[in-house]
Amino acid sequence: MRTFLLFVVLCLGAATRSDADEAPLPTVSASPSSSPTAAPSVAPLPAPQPSASAPAAIDITRIEGSTVYFNDAKLPALKTSLFDLQRMGILRHPMQPLPYLLLSGMSCQNCSAHRMLYLIRADGKYPLTLVYPGRIKDRKKGTLVFEGRGFFGDCVSGREAVYLMFQKEKVDRRRFLQQSAFVAEVAEHGVDEKLIIRRMPSLTHVLRQVKRKKCFELPSIDRQSVKFSIKPDKRGEKSEEAFDEEEE
Repeated sequence: MRTFLLFVVLCLGAATRSDADEAPLPTVSASPSSSPTAAPSVAPLPAPQPSASAPAAIDITRIEGSTVYFNDAKLPALKTSLFDLQRMGILRHPMQPLPYLLLSGMSCQNCSAHRMLYLIRADGKYPLTLVYPGRIKDRKKGTLVFEGRGFFGDCVSGREAVYLMFQKEKVDRRRFLQQSAFVAEVAEHGVDEKLIIRRMPSLTHVLRQVKRKKCFELPSIDRQSVKFSIKPDKRGEKSEEAFDEEEE
């Protein structure tokens, strides 16, 4: 009888362990405060918003007849009295609200006038007339009276917006042509002009800047003239200023 009771107790204990093994484990919901290893919920990052782009630099969109149009609707079209206008380049100064346009054109239509360069602010103020680069010969004598190479841009060290002309010209009755360099620099207050007759800018440095596409050379035009002379602008001045160019 005692053996039978022991057998029943053993069977009941085995059945209890079997039921416990098959029962599912209890689920425990861990909160961030109760479990330091629980990963906090992270909200998705908002989609990146496009940053406000800087306003486009003022530029020429087209030239129709004697009128120049810009990409800025707030800037009125520039009406000139010139003919056969062509865009050559643009000079900008960080302290100038408007750029300076480098244009080529003629003062009359269907005439024998030479093509000239015009440096003028986009609103039409401070116009400056410049000799177009190239060779000019005396029509009667056939002798050379002027020769020039024109460049614009970042051509001279420390001056980012310049028009530069390396030139030779007939002066008085001298046998040889006088060498000089004309510099028109867009500055904070307007355009500074200088005629350099000594210690001129380095042509080697300028040509390096051309290769780097920081400075640009204008195409030359050969022509003839009955009487050629350069009339200095009333704001221009001769200078012996030294241009210290970096040697590389």
